[in-house]
Amino acid sequence: MAVIHRLDQPVEGILVFAKNKAAAKDLNAQVQNGSMEKYYLAAVSGIPTKKESRLENELIKDAKTNTSRVTKQKTPQSKKAILEYRVLKEAEDCSLLEIHLLTGRHHQIRVQMAYAGHPLLGDTKYNPQAGKEKEWQYIALCAYKLSFTHPKTKKKMEFQVKPSGNFPIV
Repeated sequence: MAVIHRLDQPVEGILVFAKNKAAAKDLNAQVQNGSMEKYYLAAVSGIPTKKESRLENELIKDAKTNTSRVTKQKTPQSKKAILEYRVLKEAEDCSLLEIHLLTGRHHQIRVQMAYAGHPLLGDTKYNPQAGKEKEWQYIALCAYKLSFTHPKTKKKMEFQVKPSGNFPIV
């Protein structure tokens, strides 16, 4: 068995496992070529001025601190990160977004949304406001919809879940 789609530890949602090597190879190819569609729900600080947008950044991973950051220019160590979002709901000081992840980089959604000025609620690594509480928190991020082609039957598979009660705005 192989893990195909995994999540950061404090993130909830759908995971994908392959039963054998052939399935793993096929599913990994779908991840690499972008045909595995991944959608997330995220509760973020503030209200984005654009109701729909595409974020493209170069990210650099720091293995020592287990963090990533945006760099202004492409470097040998950086990787392109692309996501699209749309605002689903607005509250007084936060928003619920649907995020379509087009690349899968280390902490990508968390880093790009924080860099855009809308860090995820509960994210103590990338949201300075969330770090004020000393105990561990849930990040308001859920891999809620995922689709891919079944490696054997070639049938389109789609899975969807609802986030738990950890979201302050749903």
